Amino acid sequence: DMAFGTEISDEFLTFGADSCIYIWDVRMQSRCVERHFDAGGAGNGTVIDCGSSASRKSGFLYSTGQTSGVVNIYNSSSAMIRGSRLPIKEVMNLTTPISCVRFSKDNQMMLIASRETRNGFRIVHLPSLTVFSNWPTVKTTLRRVNCAEFSPGSGYLAIGNDSGSVMLYRLNHFQPK
Repeated sequence: DMAFGTEISDEFLTFGADSCIYIWDVRMQSRCVERHFDAGGAGNGTVIDCGSSASRKSGFLYSTGQTSGVVNIYNSSSAMIRGSRLPIKEVMNLTTPISCVRFSKDNQMMLIASRETRNGFRIVHLPSLTVFSNWPTVKTTLRRVNCAEFSPGSGYLAIGNDSGSVMLYRLNHFQPK
């Protein structure tokens, strides 16, 4: 999988079945500037996404999903130790292959999904690095989530499933812009 960095960075990230993360600098004719393995890469890599950043100095968040269901969240400014970067959080709420990882545009939330299981969907609150436990509930019928995305103002969440339906949820905490 692949993802561009933030609007203030020139990075391009790639992630593959070998659980290796490559960060490329597009200013330097797409030269690889960093390579590290996904922590605990027990499964094969499936998806990667990048969050936004306030400045180059603070770095940006990026996350990876594995076939084991583990999602690792990294900060690009954290130190490398022996050629590896430690995640700031390992999310282990799903146990089937991760098929979708997305950051909200304001970096307040991140969604993770697995299409391998019914209702395999979670939302992570990024400032506290905790998974929302109150949604989805057992009564929420998402089916098998194929894709999901936050709106640009983070006020809405769209979720597409295996039946061809797209559900639009209003996130009351966030004001749409």
